[in-house]
Amino acid sequence: AIRVIEALEAYVGGREAFSTANFLIPRSPTSLDPLPQLLEDGGARVDVVATYRIASTNESLLAQSRALLVGGGIDYVAFSSPSDVAMLAQLCDTTDLSPSFQDVVVACINQPTKQAADEFGLFADVVPPESSITALVEAIRSFQYRER
Repeated sequence: AIRVIEALEAYVGGREAFSTANFLIPRSPTSLDPLPQLLEDGGARVDVVATYRIASTNESLLAQSRALLVGGGIDYVAFSSPSDVAMLAQLCDTTDLSPSFQDVVVACINQPTKQAADEFGLFADVVPPESSITALVEAIRSFQYRER
């Protein structure tokens, strides 16, 4: 979200231009994206509209994932957004994911995602210095190498 704000600032000629801007942000009702708040903090008027819902329609896949977790078949969980964490908690029907992920390495793409993981009882072992998928993969590799 920070990069989006920076790009918007460059496009409109600075943050002060937000005070005359109106934004419509379509998203999932469970989204934890800080973009609307950052825009409002910059003076913009923001309307957030829940336009889609993310749902798992494959119960057998969900059951298989749960079995892998319980059986110790998952070593890492990687989150690329705060809403990924929230959706996993929703799928697991809990606000505390820690019992299910005790022996799983938690990797988060950035600090907002780490904060979301913290809120659901997951404490990130891996957070790259740069918010990108490439950096996340490299950070996981580095972590894996250190743990050997």
